Amino acid sequence: LGFLRLDPSSLLFVTSGVLDATGGSTLTLSVPNTPTLIDTALHWQAVIGTPLWLSNREVTRFSAL
Repeated sequence: LGFLRLDPSSLLFVTSGVLDATGGSTLTLSVPNTPTLIDTALHWQAVIGTPLWLSNREVTRFSAL
């Protein structure tokens, strides 16, 4: 299955879907125009496939709103 690289107490299900032919996916979310979010980091990890396995941890950082 791999290694969970996130804090289990803070996990949140975001979405499910299908990967494209290159193994990629796109997720669009609305982000409020709140200056306090600048330089905030969101850490992501996906559960993929059959059998299930964990992706690498990804980081999204808000640099401008």
